[in-house]
Parts: sequence; structure tokens; C-alpha cells
Amino acid sequence: MTVSDGGSSALGTATASSAGTWSFTTADLAAGSYAFTATDTTSAGTSAASSALTVNVAASAAPGVPVISNATENANDSVTVTGTALANPVVDLTCNGGAIAKVNVGSAGTWSFTTWPLLPALYWFKATDTTSGGTSAASQSLYIELSPTISSANVNSNGSVTLSGIAGDGSYLSISDGGSTALGRVTANSRGAWSFTTADLPAGSYAFTAVDSVGRFVSAPSSAFDVNVPGSAGALGAAIAAATSSANASTISANAAWYASNPTLLATPLASSMVHLAG
Repeated sequence: MTVSDGGSSALGTATASSAGTWSFTTADLAAGSYAFTATDTTSAGTSAASSALTVNVAASAAPGVPVISNATENANDSVTVTGTALANPVVDLTCNGGAIAKVNVGSAGTWSFTTWPLLPALYWFKATDTTSGGTSAASQSLYIELSPTISSANVNSNGSVTLSGIAGDGSYLSISDGGSTALGRVTANSRGAWSFTTADLPAGSYAFTAVDSVGRFVSAPSSAFDVNVPGSAGALGAAIAAATSSANASTISANAAWYASNPTLLATPLASSMVHLAG
């Protein structure tokens, strides 16, 4: 059987069963009125077309709005986005306004997509659903602020530590060493780079982390960056200076007493003489 709707090309073919019955399903059709006919072809030739069967195809309703239910940051800095959709087996996913994927929807109406590794920043995802009835409205945006990174640490001579890393452009970072109170805050520059120097720290091992925030969106803490602060060179220098100052004071006091008992040595020397002062 060859099925047509009156157009120049047949819609398709079907084979009749032994009982002489057949069935054919068209592709999705635009709204309108269709006059379907069929012809029968055997070894003897092709029959005339059947009487037309008129069918009105109503306009399909636009699909429902899909839902993005969650976005999770992974260990490799990629993001897994999950959600639900009802009307179509594929949703179109965008990130920060740009299309990134067409995602298949499972039989239960759920879908999931994992991005490639992303730089630390604020990201927002939206999804739409398209059928023959049109394209749905976009889903609610789902935002995620990715964790910043601590890429280097330098222990300074006074026992402070200078940390550097990458975050979202212009974002606000809170630096911690695992204590209940943040060590301080710093703002990333327009390229996302940041640097922070702690106060002088006692000798010991520290696990520094950074948390990034943009408006009301706050990231998870960065991976801990371990730093060992040895005995402070600054503190050692201060102790040596104090001991030296004390010794010099004792020497000056003793010399003053000696010169007081030997006033003749304070006479003006001859012009050609050389005076050696010991201290």
C-alpha cells in the first residue's frame, strides 16, 4: 500500500497482512486539513486511488517548561546538570546564554548532562523543550559558583604566608586555615587572579582554603593547599638583636666606667698620630 495526502510525493508505504488489513503512521504533521488516499500495488499493477479520507490535524500545544533541578561541581571542575522534561525526548541546554548541548530525556522524564572542566566563575544554566507544537518557555535559571583555586604559596621571612590563585573575575574571596574565623578577604582582579598575605603565623602545618562569592552565590571551599611554616626567621632575628643589644649595653657601661677612672686618655692626640678605638 502507498499512502498519500495529495502531495507530489507519497507519505510512505505499508504491507497488508494475510487478513488484508494494514496500518500506517505519518510523521509529525503541521496543523491543517489532510485528504489521505491509498493505492494498492500487486504483480498485476497498481490500483486507482482510494476515496479520500479527510482528517483535521489540530495545532499541538507548546511543550511544558522543563525543569533544572540540580547542578553539582565535580572533582575535575566539570558540572553535572540534572532535570526533568515531559513533552519531548530532547532538551536544549544553555550555559551563560550560549547553547552547549542537546540532551536526551529518559523514559522516566529525567535527563542529565556533564560539562567539560570549567574555570572558576559564576555559571547559570537554562533548558528549553521543542516539539512540533513549538518551543517551550525557558526553564528557571540555575546558578552555581565554582570553587576558586589556590595555585601557590610562599612562606615569608617573618612567618607570614602569601597565597595566590584563580577565581571568578572580580569575585570576593574569604581565606581560611581551617579555623572558625577567616584569616581575611581579598578581591580577584578582572582576570580572576588574586593574592593574599596572612599575618605572621606560628610554626606549624596549615591547610589553607578559599571560598568565592558573587552576590548571594557562594562556592564550595577550594581544595586545601597544605603549607608548613618553619620557626619564624623574623622571630629568630628579633631574639638575636635583643641579645646583641643587651651585650652592647653591658660593654658600653663598662667602658664608660673605665674612661671615667682614666681621664688623661681623653687628651687630644697629635695630628700625625693614629687612634685605635676598641669596643
